[in-house]
Amino acid sequence: MDRTAGTITFHLTEPDADFLAKLAMPFAVAVPRGAPARKQATRPLPATGPYRIAGLNRKSKTIRLVRNSAFREWSADAQPDGYPDSITLSWRLGYDISAALRAAERGAVDVAFTYGPPPSKETLDALAVRAPGQLRLSPTLGTEGYFLNTRVAPFDDTRARRAVNIAFDRETFVRTLGRAFAPTCHILPPNLPGYRPTCPYGPGGAEHLDAARRLVRSSGTRGAVVTVAVPRPIAHQAQYIASVLDSLGYRARVRPISPDAYFTEISDSRTQTQAGYSGWIASYPSAADFLPPLFSCAAFVPASPGANTNLSGFCDPSVDAKMSAATDAQAQDPAAATTLWQQAERAILAQAPFVPAYNRSDVNVVSKRVGNFQYNPQWGVLLSQLWVR
Repeated sequence: MDRTAGTITFHLTEPDADFLAKLAMPFAVAVPRGAPARKQATRPLPATGPYRIAGLNRKSKTIRLVRNSAFREWSADAQPDGYPDSITLSWRLGYDISAALRAAERGAVDVAFTYGPPPSKETLDALAVRAPGQLRLSPTLGTEGYFLNTRVAPFDDTRARRAVNIAFDRETFVRTLGRAFAPTCHILPPNLPGYRPTCPYGPGGAEHLDAARRLVRSSGTRGAVVTVAVPRPIAHQAQYIASVLDSLGYRARVRPISPDAYFTEISDSRTQTQAGYSGWIASYPSAADFLPPLFSCAAFVPASPGANTNLSGFCDPSVDAKMSAATDAQAQDPAAATTLWQQAERAILAQAPFVPAYNRSDVNVVSKRVGNFQYNPQWGVLLSQLWVR
């Protein structure tokens, strides 16, 4: 750091078109040399934002922020000034999403957040009728669906994987989930560069079952037992893909797993999980943080639960080359890189290691006195930008 100029210099080992986006990640911040390498919850490091922590009440589980009198806006893009004079954050409601939403609806709190799975379809439909002006659905940087293990029968055969994708009716499936979900045939979510609103597999459903069944017969996998792993809280969702597998001639069963153990188990290649729920949310808005972590050869780390992010075990050197070319081009020619990422995604979809199902929205409810609602896919609701009457 050059103390006289007040600048910080980063030395990169190679070009990185996403470097500025990475600097803005919520969990990555530059701190002074000598900053303690431990949590600073009650004695936070000095910062430069428009708010400061005025109090932490462990009993009531609240944090109160007030205006930082020393703050001066130097760039509205980098760090805009805030509107509310104080912000109180509470985690008292824990995982009771419905209680939090009702509190915002009646004005007891100004913003209610949801974490994890969205509220039920019935809850959201009722909210949309009672308080449509208070409900906010904000698309995330994520895609969710089902991985198909390319290293374990029956999905070690491309034809079997393609059959599942062709038969899977995304529109029908998502209708059962509700307004916080949007069907997709793609790996990249709609708010990432490179997304194209097309479906390489077709609409799915009964009219495409014959073509899908022919692929299963030609693969010689008909009659195989297939276990679909799924976190217990969303086990009901997996019943649909199980019904698709049954209709293709497989014998499917759903295996609910505790959410605390789920990803540890399915990321361990030794468990040989045939198929299961998976989702990915990009840390920053780039295909480079989406396709390589899920489908590159390097992302498959055998017998390494937690380190292995390539749950399908997919590895194709020609696809790796496409992703590498897209990464290299991104630093010099973003438009060309977008085309290259699309080519890489098409190559992955052609081999069908994943069944894209839906893109999810974050659900928030605001009180009637809130205005200027703004949502950032990385940071969530921008509390400092709310207008509160």
